[in-house]
Amino acid sequence: MIRLVVGSIIAIHGLIRIVDIGGYTDFILSNFKGTLPFDTLLVIGGALFPFLEFFTGLLICFNITLKKSIMVGFFISVVMSIFILVGNMYERLIYHTIVLIGLTFLLFKDSRSFANRKHFI
Repeated sequence: MIRLVVGSIIAIHGLIRIVDIGGYTDFILSNFKGTLPFDTLLVIGGALFPFLEFFTGLLICFNITLKKSIMVGFFISVVMSIFILVGNMYERLIYHTIVLIGLTFLLFKDSRSFANRKHFI
């Protein structure tokens, strides 16, 4: 049940960004201009991350390569959190905190993770 909730939250968050991809990339450019050496990297990241987030959420929902999907989810959420911290938009960290807690719970709940724990790090 937790897997479906966490996966759905991630997928819906990504889908909302995809629906208004132009507005989202404009938001990224206007708030994070100058944080990376080239603005092109911001545009590429702003266009790529919502799709990664959506498909990662779906993979978690459908229990497909769960461990790898959780790792990708961690990566996405941590990178977005870093940009949020740089942009001083702390209220947006609530979503990423919830997602990171949910992904951590899923990782430790998955019995295959415990069996392969030595390969985690």
